[in-house]
Amino acid sequence: MDNVVLTLDPTLLLGFTLAHAAWSIAEAERGELLCPLAFIGQKGKLELLRFESETQEDAILKGKEYINLNKDTVDISSFAREGLLSEQHKKTDVIIAECWVKNELEHYSVVQKFLPNEGAGKFKLLEDPIILVNGNVQSGDKENDLKEKIGKGIQSHSKVAPLWNQWKDNIERYPR
Repeated sequence: MDNVVLTLDPTLLLGFTLAHAAWSIAEAERGELLCPLAFIGQKGKLELLRFESETQEDAILKGKEYINLNKDTVDISSFAREGLLSEQHKKTDVIIAECWVKNELEHYSVVQKFLPNEGAGKFKLLEDPIILVNGNVQSGDKENDLKEKIGKGIQSHSKVAPLWNQWKDNIERYPR
């Protein structure tokens, strides 16, 4: 885990954060949501924080507030939460992960669609992740380079590395 933060590469931490969030929600029961989480990197150490509250909205607000208050004083930080993406008159569950490095202007985000587990072994990752830099969706060579680095961050998560492709390969097994 320290190797991810020691590089101060936001795309590696972004992948690691996405992996940890997916691992956290993969076995959830029906109605359970991802507890918003953050990784804070300071002086070569990476700390995991979770933001619990009465509602998901309050937990997300707590997490965002914490990140906004600290992102300019820590070396690197990331934040992940669950959300819904509206497209073509339907809503899809997504994990949203973001990452910042102190004194850098670029802000990285990834949106990964997924099918919730619902306590029935249904968890699966849908499609490729959507990658954003400063809120702009990436495409072409830039997108491919970022996907490769995010993939390395995912593979650096020892618990998730062997599961990630299974979750992606699971797409046809449990049609929605």
